[in-house]
Amino acid sequence: MRKAEKREAMLQWFSENYEDPAENTPYESAEGGYQYIWGGPYEARDEVYAQFGDLVPEQLIEEVAQEIF
Repeated sequence: MRKAEKREAMLQWFSENYEDPAENTPYESAEGGYQYIWGGPYEARDEVYAQFGDLVPEQLIEEVAQEIF
């Protein structure tokens, strides 16, 4: 795969498996904010690295993580 294809595959995988907490995570200001009842919060870089770290260079993972934010 070319770099662009790898990048797109990582972005697609992330969007299929994770979402912005504002989408479906309960928010309770009295409790300090989002209530991660389904797990999390997760760091994009850590999750992408765990999935693709053996397959792509770390620099590409950093680029993808920056784009996610």
